[in-house]
Amino acid sequence: MNDVPVGGKMVRLYEPRLEDFWFRKEFMSDIETMSYNHAWGGTIPFPESEWPRWYDHWILCHDGKRFYRYLIKQESDEFIGEIAYHFDGERKIWLADIIVASLYRGRGYGTQGLALLCGEAVKNGIDVLRDLRFDYVQRHVQVAAQRHERRKVRARARVDCNGAQLE
Repeated sequence: MNDVPVGGKMVRLYEPRLEDFWFRKEFMSDIETMSYNHAWGGTIPFPESEWPRWYDHWILCHDGKRFYRYLIKQESDEFIGEIAYHFDGERKIWLADIIVASLYRGRGYGTQGLALLCGEAVKNGIDVLRDLRFDYVQRHVQVAAQRHERRKVRARARVDCNGAQLE
């Protein structure tokens, strides 16, 4: 299925329901989790009034241009982060996004989330994903490569993710 081992544990993808967006609201307002976004304002408000519109756009009416899921720890069913991609029509590229809540960082969940995201992209006919926060993705992919494949990642961090390339 969508399960990947992480240090003896498993993570899986979960399509959130509207009532599950409490988790997104919580981590988007967490200073530590959103520290990567400091240069662009840090935390991001996600008031309950925006949930239905956001849910419709990303989950119900994605038009094949968006994908969004939560990452869940298999053993406890805890929400630990989110993965997503979407098509940027202006630049004509697919953009990837992965956020792991600060409480769960440093445990390999982001690496596994990235692998799951690439797998979903391949299933949906997407062969290249890019990330605007390149530094994060490059570090993330380098660690995965060192641990699992013992090979170096090229400077542009072009990596084969089960058939999809992450640039």
